[in-house]
Amino acid sequence: MNLIVSADENWGIGRNNQLLVRIPDDLRLFRELTEGKVVVMGRKTRESLPNGILANRVNLVLTHDRHYEAGNAVVVHSMDELHRRLEPYPTDEVYVIGGGSVYSQLLDECSTAYVTKIEFAYAADAYAPNLDHLPEWELIAESEEQTYFDLIYYFANIKQRGGTMDITGRKLFVKALREEGVDTIFGYPGGMVTDIFDELYKQEDIRVVLPRHEQGLIFEAEGYAKASGKVGVCLVTSGPGATNIITGLADAHYDSIPLVCITGQVPLGLIGNDAFQEVDIVGMTQSVTKYGVTVRDRKDLGRI
Repeated sequence: MNLIVSADENWGIGRNNQLLVRIPDDLRLFRELTEGKVVVMGRKTRESLPNGILANRVNLVLTHDRHYEAGNAVVVHSMDELHRRLEPYPTDEVYVIGGGSVYSQLLDECSTAYVTKIEFAYAADAYAPNLDHLPEWELIAESEEQTYFDLIYYFANIKQRGGTMDITGRKLFVKALREEGVDTIFGYPGGMVTDIFDELYKQEDIRVVLPRHEQGLIFEAEGYAKASGKVGVCLVTSGPGATNIITGLADAHYDSIPLVCITGQVPLGLIGNDAFQEVDIVGMTQSVTKYGVTVRDRKDLGRI
């Protein structure tokens, strides 16, 4: 997929559901790149369009509102449904056009970003992901300085470096959850899993249920699995966060309730050194789980 965005110095993209500024050359480039292609947008982006639709394009609108109607646009309500709708189209003919939450949800699936970068800071209330701060994205080409009245801007072509080794572990983890159809996760934050929670909270299609204690968390996940027929997924931090779920693991094991539990762990160099909040959670739970493993390399996340 491709991402196309016009952003100010702080990666602001809009205010009050409108563009921050309309630059003719930017609008012309948008039309040239997307005409005859597929555009993916959120509900608010669609509602900001003058006619509610972009002509000569396949319009896909991603929204949680199952009663939402969008005229000639195709409405989808989940990432799985979106992917099914996109199957007939080449990925290089799909353009993500906003807004902020849709950019965040589909960023990892985009290989190229066409960015109009405006050298001005507006009072924006909607933002795109700041690709300048993401090491997996690399500036490939940049135009000469352009002007529109007193505004200075330029066009940038930014690409995501190929291969999963250039994607952070937390993004691989969330990507794997989505590919497995996980829409609910029971989690309790802690130091070793903070980055994962930061990534989870960027998603709109994965609900994070926050309990008051890890033991309550795993029994909630067990009840969810019983009631829904789905796998209960848990995320807790290392040390006491991990040991607090053992009773629930044993209960689920003996009742054959499907659970997948992910715990944090101290950095690799500290494992086996009695570090703060380090326990051998894999060894401690061998008798009450069917499978347990310590992930030592992010390239193994997809396989595991």
